[in-house]
Order: sequence, then C-alpha cells, then structure tokens
Amino acid sequence: MIPLSLALLLTSALVTALALVQWGVAQRRERLYFYLTLERPGSGYFRDARDRREQFSRMAAAMALLMLANLGTLARPWSAPATAESATLLWLQVLGLALLAHALLPGDYRRRAATAGALSVAVLVTAGAMLALLAGWQSEASSLIWARRAQILLAVGVFVVVRRLPAKQYPLPPAAFLLWLVGPVTVIPALRLTAMAAFYALLGARLFLAMLDRYEQLETSHHRMQRQREVIVGFLERVGGAHGSALDLEQVLRIIVAAGVETTGAGAGAIYLLDPRTRTLQMRAAEGPFPPLYRDVPGANLMRRWEELTKIAHRQRFDLEEGVVGQVAASGQALRLADAQGAGVLVNSVCDPVRRHPMLLVPLLLREQSIGVMAVLNKRNADEFSVEDQLLLGTLAEQAGFYIDNARMVASLAAQERVQRELQIARDIQRLLLPAQPPALPGLELGAINHPALEMGGDYYDFFWVGEGLLGIVVADVSGKGVPAALTMAMLRTVMRSHAIGNRCVRATLTLANRSLYEDLRRDTFITVCYGILDVSRRTLTWARAGHEPILLVRGGQVEAHAPAGAAIGVLPPADFDRDLEVEELSLQPGDAVVIYTDGITEAMNSTNEEFGQERLLQVLGGHGHASSSDRIEGLQRAINAFVGDAPQQDDITLVGLTA
Repeated sequence: MIPLSLALLLTSALVTALALVQWGVAQRRERLYFYLTLERPGSGYFRDARDRREQFSRMAAAMALLMLANLGTLARPWSAPATAESATLLWLQVLGLALLAHALLPGDYRRRAATAGALSVAVLVTAGAMLALLAGWQSEASSLIWARRAQILLAVGVFVVVRRLPAKQYPLPPAAFLLWLVGPVTVIPALRLTAMAAFYALLGARLFLAMLDRYEQLETSHHRMQRQREVIVGFLERVGGAHGSALDLEQVLRIIVAAGVETTGAGAGAIYLLDPRTRTLQMRAAEGPFPPLYRDVPGANLMRRWEELTKIAHRQRFDLEEGVVGQVAASGQALRLADAQGAGVLVNSVCDPVRRHPMLLVPLLLREQSIGVMAVLNKRNADEFSVEDQLLLGTLAEQAGFYIDNARMVASLAAQERVQRELQIARDIQRLLLPAQPPALPGLELGAINHPALEMGGDYYDFFWVGEGLLGIVVADVSGKGVPAALTMAMLRTVMRSHAIGNRCVRATLTLANRSLYEDLRRDTFITVCYGILDVSRRTLTWARAGHEPILLVRGGQVEAHAPAGAAIGVLPPADFDRDLEVEELSLQPGDAVVIYTDGITEAMNSTNEEFGQERLLQVLGGHGHASSSDRIEGLQRAINAFVGDAPQQDDITLVGLTA
C-alpha cells in the first residue's frame, strides 16, 4: 500500500506543479497585454488570459487539498492497520475532488448558477460532516460510509456532466473519468489508489501538453503585439517626419496608405473615405496599381493602362453596403478575400486572369463610427493575406482614424475665410486631447484646470491607466504658445501614451519619449514634463521632472517643494538625458495633497508687471491645507484672478491636484 500511496502523492504533486505553471503562463499573458497592446481590458485576449488564471488557481487549490489527504493516507500505515481509512481524510478528498471538478469545467459552465450551486452544496456537506465527526455527533464508521457515498455521487455526477459536454470542450477524454469513478466505487484499496494515480497521471499529461501549446500561443501573441507596436511607432514617425504638412488631408492619406502597403507586404492599396453629406464612399488615395472595382474597362481606353485605371477608380462611388467596400464600412468588420477576381470584385479587363488576387479590407473607425475603408491588394510574397496581416492593418487603421479626422477638420477650417473661427475650432480639437474629467479613485481625489493664453496652447495634462491599479499622470509645458506649441503638444500626447501604457518604469517612459522627440523638435523648442505613476492601492506616487516646475506636497498645513534633477525633453541627447534624470517616490498619508503646475501660474502678471510668484503660491496652498482638490483649485484660481485683475493672460495655466 505504501508504494501506491506514494505514487498517488507524487502524481497529485505533479498535477499541482503543472497547474501552478499554467497559472504563471496565464499571468504572463495578462502582463503581455498591459505591456504591448493598446486594447481595452474587455478584449477577448485579456478575458481569456484572466479566465485561465482563475481556472488554474482553483485547480492548484484543489490539488493542494488532495495532496494533504494523500499525505495523510501515506502516513496512516505507520500508526494504523493498512486497511484502515480515515473519515476525515475521505471528506477532505471529497472537498478537493469537488473543487477539482469545478476547475476542470470550461469557463461558461463554471459560471453557471447550477454549477456554482452544486459546488456550494459539496462544500457545505463536507464542512457539516467533518464538524459532526469532530464533535462526536457521528461515529467514525458511519462517517466513513457517508464519505464513500459522497465520493461515488460526486464521481457519477462529474462523469454525467462531462459526457454532455461538446466533444471539443472535454477537459479529459471521458474514459479518464471512468478511472475517477472506479476509485470511490471499488472496495479494494490497492485498486482505488491505482485508479486515482492513473487519473492524476492523465490529467498531468493533458496539462503538460496544454502548457506547451499555451507557450507557443504566448510567443505568437508576443510577436503579433510587438509587430503592432512597430506599426504604430513607424506610422507616428512618418507623420512626425511630414511635420506641418501632415495636417493636410491628402498628405495624411498618402502616408496612411503607404504604411498599410508596407505593413502587409501588398502590391497596391487604397483608402475610400465616407462623404458625410452624400453617405457614399470614394477613393481618395492609392499606392501602386489599384484598379477600379466591379468595372469593365474596354481595351480601347487602356493605352496608358494604369493611369487610366487609377483615374476611373478615383471617380467610383459606393453606397453603404454596396460591394465589399460598402459592406466593410457598414458592418465595421474586416474582410479577407482569397481571390478578388474569383469573388467578382475585380473583372478580367483590369487584372491578370492567370493569377490570384488576394484582397484585405479593414474599416477606418473614429469613436466606433465608420469614416472609411482601407484596402490592400495582391500580397507579394504569399498566396493570400493572413490573420496577422489583418490584425496589423487593423491596428494601423485605429491610429489612422484619429489623424484623418483631425486632417479633415483642419481642411474644413482652411476653407473658411475667418482665421479666428479656424483657431476656435482647432482649440476645440485640442480640448479633445485632454481628459474630459479625472478618473474616480477610491480614497483619492483628482482635480485639474487648463487655461490657454491664446486660442490654442502648449500646456498638456493627461491621466491614463498604465496597468492594473496604476494611474499615469502627466503635466507638460511646450516652449512657446499658439498653434506651433499646440501641434507639439499633440505629438507629445501620442508619444507619451505609446510609451507609457504597459510600462511601469517612469524613467524608461521619459527616456523613450525624449528619444522619439529629440530629433524631430526644432532646436529652439523644448518640452518640460512632470510624469508620475500613482499606485492607487499603496497610495504612492513615483515621479520624475524633466525640467519642469517642482512638485508641491501639502502636509499638515505645510507646503514642501520637491525638485529632483532632470532636463527638459529635446534639450539633451538620449544618453545624457537618462543619466541626469532622477526619480522620486512620495507616500501619501490621509490629508496629504500633491500639486503639479506649469509656470503660467507663478509667472502670471498684474498690470504693473509684477509676477504672482512661487511664494504667493505656497501661501495660498498652505491656507487650504485640509481642503479637497476642487476647493484648493478654486481657491487658487480666485487668488490668481484677484492678483492679475484686468491684465491679459501671458502664458498657459495648467494645474493638477491630488488629495488623499
């Protein structure tokens, strides 16, 4: 009996170890999501990773109980007859097997009310039986009989449930659960131990194979997300390289379609934009020989074949749901065609009839509304576009929608004669880049203000989730004012979000931002940045200042200025910037407040050209030592307005307040 008990203990320990490894794989998938993707936590990838982590945590807990029971079984022969059994250990096995059965079921079955109810009944029955045994209300022999019956009932129930699952959702082959059924049914201890050890061995083998498969999927996901980030960064570099002309719609469209062709390895590409007035789609940009769709072109018109085909394609219009372009725009779903000619999208007169013409179309969405379609044609090094091509082109399309919308708005402004109206709408565009309102945090209060000196400003603040429970806070000030500063601010926002989301290191984020912007900024332009990561649960703020104003800590009516070293972005090359940057951590106690501001507050001047100054700022904040963030900000605004009076605002004013 000892060898069999030892084998049972070892197999259960193996399953426990594999369950913990699988839990670690699922946790790595979650972290990979935070580091390399810009999707929301509701994405299928994230939900799957979290569901599997919860599943394997339950499985590990169940196997820990079973290991404890098996360890007790192994220890009993030293102090009791080999045939003796412990009712306590059997009830412990009942509880462990119930938890294991619940963990083995697919996610949608685990979440059903009937499944949760059955597990609750098993837990209550086990707890009641063990309490009755320990209190002496039931004899050892009687409790042993009922424990064996509970095991049989549980085994039969699990076998029946598994048999009703779809074949592709079997956690193990149904024959394996026969071994589980043999365990409690048989009265021969050796056979019982052998059956359960064999079941654990089969479960361990399945977990091992699944672990190998999950690792392969993990590496595939890592490669895909890394490529997505490369596509986004490459696109941002193209837009940044175009500089001021990137606001021109035609230029933006050419950049986008060229990036789409390069990303997917296509031979040609085109962008169809939706006209909001006529609700029709028309080609606005093309890269390579992209022919008209569904159009038969007589050979007499093809002396200059591709030039003529391109002109015809640009004149085509599609209604929503008309053709593949209209279908993709109306549904908002991507479409892959193995052969556009075979599907009737291309006719023989505009393509090579002896080769396949794969095609991929993705929607251009802005705030979940379709604004157009991007299509690529003729994969150069493969017979058709892959799922990865679709994901990468979709990632590019997500970023492109924002730039197309901005370019469209600027183009509509350029058509108007009044410059003031142009700047007012541009200011509205810029306001969209700032948070509508601070996020709600348990036990913490955030507040913020932003007042540009002109129609558009170069000050910027932002809140975004870096990871679970970690909130990124940015306050920045671009040198200069007006439209040039506003454009630089928009570039900074994109770069900061691209590098900060999923990156828990303040130093690395600021260093990467400086690396991305150092070459693109004009030599007379720089950006001061204060960036911190707030751990909501620990109430700690890890932060650094890249040439920015000091951060102010209000504690007990006293105001402390914290100013670790750091140069502004765009001033020093990457290596020197990283060397000079210092990172500091603040622990917030109840009643503490943190204030981050731009120099527009301290440099606010009255009619006699006297500045508000940091001393007045500290006095005002000290006088509101125990106020909320909103009250403190309102008090500071009143003080500044009273000091400045009727004098015009000289610089952008931005402030973010955080109160514990």
